[in-house]
Amino acid sequence: MKNWLFVAPLCLLTLAICTPSVQAAAVDASKFDILGVRLGMPQSEALKTLLSALGLDSSVVQWRKDYFTGKYDYTDCTIENNNSKYEISFFESGDKGDRSKMIVKYFRYAIPDSTENRIALRKSAIAKYGPPSNSAYPKNSAEWCLRPDKYLSACHAYDGPRLRCEQVG
Repeated sequence: MKNWLFVAPLCLLTLAICTPSVQAAAVDASKFDILGVRLGMPQSEALKTLLSALGLDSSVVQWRKDYFTGKYDYTDCTIENNNSKYEISFFESGDKGDRSKMIVKYFRYAIPDSTENRIALRKSAIAKYGPPSNSAYPKNSAEWCLRPDKYLSACHAYDGPRLRCEQVG
């Protein structure tokens, strides 16, 4: 099985209160985009933007099926293009059951793992988004968030929007 590198912005509704560290930079990752897709973007706009950036049509979108019903639930999809993989998760921002108000809550971009890809992805992310919030651990991952942990200079999924560039393998 191939190893993958992930860039994963995560957005959760529950926000914990943390005091930022002097060493860690607070960054609003909700303003970042990957190929034009941002957290909180409406589902139709996000898919149209990503497909346009990749030069693909909607036939390549693979929707996840519900485990119990076997029906497509339209909350998670995957798009594969060459050696890249894009995964988007959506959630309802309006009334329960109102799929017209689905927005991006999670976006993951994955490429095959290699030393060259790790170096290029990290350099590209830092060039685009600036110094990471977790400057204490520059070799393993780079993260950008509003409230980095004051002791670990790390970002947490439960602490608001974040962008993560890491090696997974």
